[in-house]
Amino acid sequence: MDDFAGDIQQRIAQLDTENQIRGWVVDLRKNTGGNMYPMIAGLGPLINTGELGYFVYPDGKKNEIFSLELHRIR
Repeated sequence: MDDFAGDIQQRIAQLDTENQIRGWVVDLRKNTGGNMYPMIAGLGPLINTGELGYFVYPDGKKNEIFSLELHRIR
């Protein structure tokens, strides 16, 4: 998981260094699910830290909060 997140962070840093980035669009349409935490950690440089969302039951009750504390993976 750390390798995946670290790879994303490195690619973001490289693109930021080589280009004048004015904004980012992250297209997740083909994301089939699975473990979201490595992806969130990888996109950390683009996301504010703190609460990102909740897991919600079908009845609308919020379960656990997921959040981000940013640290460099590599």
